[in-house]
Amino acid sequence: MIEFTFPSQIGPFKKGRVVSHEARHPGAGYGIAYHGNIADEATVYVYDNRLDSIPSDPMDEIVLGEFQATMRDIHQHYASQGVAPELVGQYGTGSPSRGLEFLCAEFLIPSTSTRTFLYVTGAYNQFVKLRVSYRDRGEADPTARNFADQVAEILWAKRDAGSPSAQEPTPSARSSVSHTNPIQAESPPAVQPIWAPPQDWKPEPVMAPAKQPVQHHLDRPTPEPAPPKRRGFLGWLLGR
Repeated sequence: MIEFTFPSQIGPFKKGRVVSHEARHPGAGYGIAYHGNIADEATVYVYDNRLDSIPSDPMDEIVLGEFQATMRDIHQHYASQGVAPELVGQYGTGSPSRGLEFLCAEFLIPSTSTRTFLYVTGAYNQFVKLRVSYRDRGEADPTARNFADQVAEILWAKRDAGSPSAQEPTPSARSSVSHTNPIQAESPPAVQPIWAPPQDWKPEPVMAPAKQPVQHHLDRPTPEPAPPKRRGFLGWLLGR
């Protein structure tokens, strides 16, 4: 088992207490709290659920199963408080060099205007789970993603440095995985997402106002010449 060394600060989050859960719940590992600005909180959990083998492929059935079980835990936690979390999306995060690193589920808690993220992966025969929560600042806020990316660098630092003691296979190879890539349907058929939007749901398209072309003077139509005036006898006589 690889012992991870987590720094005193990850981005804007400062390290807090380290709590071991093994004594009361064997296999539950330990958790490390990180505290950010105002209501920003993150926690790193490392555990093995007493499993002999945990693959490093986030799309493996074992890791997918843990990801979905943790999603159920989040739902039950808020349901016990009479709150219904809104599932914003499920997707993968990673980098072009390492491929898919974490499975992510993003939730919005309307009653408290909180956005909370769940990240799960497998590394060195252990599960690594991240929970990042903060007051909703919109979907474009990179706080949670940046935290997950920096934790991923910590998890695979030895392998990336070529350490002979870290013979850990590369996480599921993908050419490029971004923040918005949804989890693909290549997962085992028996493992389905827990929540999904209704099949008939479609987002309302946002139509941008059509731009009016700028008309240059060379593009303007040439006016038709005025017809010649007909001269009467008096006009002919006077030369008009």
